[in-house]
Amino acid sequence: MDINGNITKIRKKCNSEANTFETLEDIVRSELSTGTTKVSNSATDAIMWLKRALSFVAHFLDNIVNGEKNLTTVRSSSLFSGINNFQALQKAYSVTLSNHHSWVVKGVFALAVK
Repeated sequence: MDINGNITKIRKKCNSEANTFETLEDIVRSELSTGTTKVSNSATDAIMWLKRALSFVAHFLDNIVNGEKNLTTVRSSSLFSGINNFQALQKAYSVTLSNHHSWVVKGVFALAVK
């Protein structure tokens, strides 16, 4: 997840025409009207990926707090004793980012969390 990179893209777009882009909606409307929502370094694309990343983090934290209690801890050095961080992470990934990743990226994620 490149949260900082997406924020940088959005800021760069905002700063390029500060008077025109007062809100994120202004950016999206502008890129929709010019057909540039899918070009490289699109701020609209950065907004979508930022939203997805933040949704992933929110789901993960919710799983830690509410959804994954009473499971065996995978790592004994876990910050949250009694909570399975691995399963909480997998569950969050499956409902947020997984649908937007290719099978290659899904495989990389699976290896990264082991």
